[in-house]
Amino acid sequence: MRKLILLFLSVGLFSGCEKMTEYYFGFNKQPNISYDDFLPGLNVFGVLSYGPSLDSVNHHFEVQRMMFVRENIDSSEISDAKIQLIRKTLQSEVFEYTLDTIDAGVYSNPEIVTAPSDEWSFRCTYDTFSVVSQCVIPNVPVVTSLKIANNRNLNVVLAADTSSYLYYFYLVGNNDVVTSKLIPQRGYVTETTLLAGWDMSNTPSVLFIFACDKNLETYYTTSNTFFKPNAFREPYTTVDGGYGTFGAMSSILCPVN
Repeated sequence: MRKLILLFLSVGLFSGCEKMTEYYFGFNKQPNISYDDFLPGLNVFGVLSYGPSLDSVNHHFEVQRMMFVRENIDSSEISDAKIQLIRKTLQSEVFEYTLDTIDAGVYSNPEIVTAPSDEWSFRCTYDTFSVVSQCVIPNVPVVTSLKIANNRNLNVVLAADTSSYLYYFYLVGNNDVVTSKLIPQRGYVTETTLLAGWDMSNTPSVLFIFACDKNLETYYTTSNTFFKPNAFREPYTTVDGGYGTFGAMSSILCPVN
């Protein structure tokens, strides 16, 4: 089951139901940009995570440089940008982190610690470019009811919350996965039903729920991809001074049966 979860959540989180070649080989990474209003700069993608989500996608950061070259937009990974994160806890403690390059244009720091309600600031600099942003870690989803009906319908009820702007649901079992996303009415109880393609009465199943902050909700709902920066669309940003996003998510893992 652990291998199954790793496989399907990796597919879901990284491809967002797009072709797997986009993530693994980098095809079609260029955004569609109007040359008339294009400004060169950094295209960043940063996510801070809290909860039992996959280690491989926790605290994921990417940096690209977007330039106008020979009548085309050139987007290339930057591996020597400087990224600084500042964390402020509910107890007003302040921690600073710098990120190291772990792959072409990809950065990480295994010492990062997160908690719900943390306030974070992000600064990425390269050459003359500087991108800044802020986010708050959303609360962990609180499941108040989880019921199976007709062996295939899973009804999920979440407690009211004002910190979560978007939920992603991943129901995993029987070599299959069912995904769903929902924008909640903030401050109200959230309810949804997932239809499994298998009989949950005799098949071990688990449910991952991811709660996204405002930055990620805005970014994801204006894009037709889940995890690649600015792919297949006009550049959109929730950061200042460049393109992309910096946001946060919290997650919970629930055994279904």
